[in-house]
Amino acid sequence: MATYVTQIAQVYGNGWLVPHDPPDAPKRTPQPLKPLLEAVSVKNPRASDIPRTYIYCTDKAAETTDNPVWAAVMGIITQTAAQARGAGWRYRELKTGHSPWETAPRELADVLLEITRAVSRVEETPLSHESEVGELNRVRTLVRGEFRW
Repeated sequence: MATYVTQIAQVYGNGWLVPHDPPDAPKRTPQPLKPLLEAVSVKNPRASDIPRTYIYCTDKAAETTDNPVWAAVMGIITQTAAQARGAGWRYRELKTGHSPWETAPRELADVLLEITRAVSRVEETPLSHESEVGELNRVRTLVRGEFRW
């Protein structure tokens, strides 16, 4: 798979970007090549204090393709979901394909808000518009990796 994505990046992404399949899909941007090839190494022992959540999109029928590389990717995603669950991560499933922001945006937003509440230890109360905006800003902060405690 590494060889395949490297070739795709060389042909279609100036050597460092991997376009989505299909490359002209709306609301999608190319992905940098290196994060697909290099393992993450976390050396700070305090990193284990950061809560982790795995969102597994379960609708594999939505991902049916004749592309054997994509089939391999889906197999890897299924394996990592099982590993995350086995390691005690928070684990959520969405009955949708690999692009939940397109196919299940409300459900994805609900899960992200749930994660944010759990991470920030915010009590669950009915949300007003103003508090939802605050919650979404916290989600954006988490997604960007700017963990503020």
